[in-house]
Amino acid sequence: MDRSKSSRWYLLYVFILFSALIGVFFFYRNYQTPKETKKPSPPRLASAKPVSGGISLSGTKKRKSVAVPGKQTYSIISSHKSPEFTKAVIDPEDVKLGEKQTMTVSVKDEKATIVSVIAEIETDKGKINHPLFLKNGDASDGVWEGSWIVKDTHDTTYVTIFRAKNKIGETGEARISWTDPGCGCTGTNCTISGNCTVSGTDGADGGTLTINGGTVTISSVGSYLVASVLNVAGGALSLSYTATVYIYNPTVICMTDGDSDGWPASTTQVAYSGYSSCPAGRRRYLMSSITTTDCNDGNATQKPGSTYCDTSGTDWNCSGSATACAPQLYTCASWAGFNWYRCTDCYSRGYYVTCTSGLVAAGCGASAYTVGTIYDSGSYAGGCPSGSCYSEVWYRGSLQTQTCQ
Repeated sequence: MDRSKSSRWYLLYVFILFSALIGVFFFYRNYQTPKETKKPSPPRLASAKPVSGGISLSGTKKRKSVAVPGKQTYSIISSHKSPEFTKAVIDPEDVKLGEKQTMTVSVKDEKATIVSVIAEIETDKGKINHPLFLKNGDASDGVWEGSWIVKDTHDTTYVTIFRAKNKIGETGEARISWTDPGCGCTGTNCTISGNCTVSGTDGADGGTLTINGGTVTISSVGSYLVASVLNVAGGALSLSYTATVYIYNPTVICMTDGDSDGWPASTTQVAYSGYSSCPAGRRRYLMSSITTTDCNDGNATQKPGSTYCDTSGTDWNCSGSATACAPQLYTCASWAGFNWYRCTDCYSRGYYVTCTSGLVAAGCGASAYTVGTIYDSGSYAGGCPSGSCYSEVWYRGSLQTQTCQ
């Protein structure tokens, strides 16, 4: 009797324990936080260092198309809110003649419903408008899409402007360009007020990048727009999902300048996030040019625009030919109240000098120089033949003009 009762209690305990374990299992399975599937998204902010850069094609002229093959997705950041574009998909981006192209945009409007969306596409031979139709969502927040067969090339001109109009007549637009000139930022701060395309590295060198108007398109992988602070005060930013925007304080842009003469060895710009000075190279804002390169990055005298010249046959100004000195006239000056004169400019610049007739050479000895003879300053840079003077020629007589040949 007692043993039978104990068995029943034992079975009851086992049943309760088993039921509790089953309950815990189902509770854990139903209420645990599921793992999220990551969706591709454009890299907005980052602090990685360094940021590798590409070639900056800054300027005022259009460039060849930088469109890339395949489907490309762009995120759009705009100061305009009614209607407002937020995303665009170009499939394919680098489309060929006769191929089908599809463009899809996400657009919303909190004030009124959207009644129309078009894509104005400008290519090599002109412009054409394609209507887009509501695909998903509704007229206040939806996805619009259109497809067509491409009938023109886009080698030198390739711009797409999406335009949306709402029920009360307000319009908004988003621009993506693959042929606009580079943004051309050069200083610590940079203000952009027109349309430009970033292909490589561009932005503010350690300061604030302000977009006041137009659209900045950051087109493809390997393109970087950088700044310590970004301010979209007007206009818009069209950012490819394969491009990168680095907004990190501090962030500097550097270029290679081995001789520190202000002229870069190449047009490559490299951004470093988390640095206030260049760990390699020189700050971009210190450069004399970001598009014209140095012909000898190991000699600060040899650079574009250099005025140095001599008789060595060297291309000192990077013009592609030897920089020879043209004949010049220099006036001799008196020294210490004596009737001695010298042409310091002739010798200090490395020119040849001719001792003209009527003058008697002196200072280095009566026979150091002969009237009418051409002397090469390079031969006497360490001193005159007598060793009693430096690379200057002294003359005795009346003040005259000497010719450096």
